[in-house]
Amino acid sequence: MPYYLKYLPCYWQVDWKNLQISPQTNGNYVAKYHLLIYPKDAPDGTQAIYDKQIEMLFRKDYKIQEVTEQ
Repeated sequence: MPYYLKYLPCYWQVDWKNLQISPQTNGNYVAKYHLLIYPKDAPDGTQAIYDKQIEMLFRKDYKIQEVTEQ
């Protein structure tokens, strides 16, 4: 995530309708989702200031191993 977003008053949302979870052969899972970050007091319809496809690898005990932006 870009440096300036750590200090900017904002909130995030996950686009749940595009969530994909896929099992892997080693028992792990890959989740792909769309992460959106908005300015804190933004009115409805405001464009996200951060809009990325995220891929997260997690184990079958739900511990996250890796998160990457695409």
